[in-house]
Amino acid sequence: MYSMKATTAITGLTAETVRAWERRYSAIEPHRDSKGRRVYSLDDVERLTLLAKITQQGHAIGQVADLNNESLQDLLNTNAQVSDSSHNLYVKQIVTALVNYELDFCEELLRRAMIAMDPLQLSREVLFPSLETVGALWVEGEITIAQEHMFAALVKRMIMSMVNTSRPFLGRHPCFCFATLSGERHEFGILLTYLIAVSNNLCSYYLGPDLPHDELIKVTQKIEADVMVLSFVNNPPSDRIYEQITEISVYAANSATQVWVGGKGAEHLARHNELPETFMLMTSLTDFQSRSELLLVEPRARLPR
Repeated sequence: MYSMKATTAITGLTAETVRAWERRYSAIEPHRDSKGRRVYSLDDVERLTLLAKITQQGHAIGQVADLNNESLQDLLNTNAQVSDSSHNLYVKQIVTALVNYELDFCEELLRRAMIAMDPLQLSREVLFPSLETVGALWVEGEITIAQEHMFAALVKRMIMSMVNTSRPFLGRHPCFCFATLSGERHEFGILLTYLIAVSNNLCSYYLGPDLPHDELIKVTQKIEADVMVLSFVNNPPSDRIYEQITEISVYAANSATQVWVGGKGAEHLARHNELPETFMLMTSLTDFQSRSELLLVEPRARLPR
């Protein structure tokens, strides 16, 4: 069960809105704990999340509160198809500009997207698919390694500019650190999660790619990090990565630090039941945001793996 505080953090709704939707529209029927406080099931949170997304798209709550979750999801998917089309156009234009060496226009398109979207939406719907497409074009020989490097540098510069213009962190824990282990040089997965964390005003330290596991553990201890965020892109992970994963899992089992992992390499580990029990798999950037928000309001929370 989720408290009101956790529910509002995950859904993005205010407590007043949640209570109003309950009272006026019977959108949900929360339970009560032993002290009479509202608590919400996972189904309640999922329903509220759907309602929040749909009302953000312009639908009045009174028109959708009676719909079941399946109908809400169908409505959301229909609206998302229209949105995805425009975002796919962004990606196509960005990639075309890169192919034609129109780097100024490529940067302009990225900046338009940055202005139009929040960091999660920008990362999920423009930056990540653009990076994947550019990487695939390089593998296929459609662009040069120089073009791929120029685009990577452009995206990294944009991400860091967004980080540098974010409001400074003024709170306390939970504290996050972001890195990849030695032999893993693909950094955009952790870089995008770092951007999302900073934009949500979380205490965040970016350690970069290709970091030896013993150095990572040492830093984690020194800054008293609550969460170590790792990305494994190489699929399957190398023997060197497997060895470091073992060391990290031992450390995590004997400390309060949580280890969150993502990327195709991490998904490979999960599919083959090789992901240590002390690790939690992040399935998407949205999953990372939901996990971090819950940990922010309930620091001791450990979400299901």
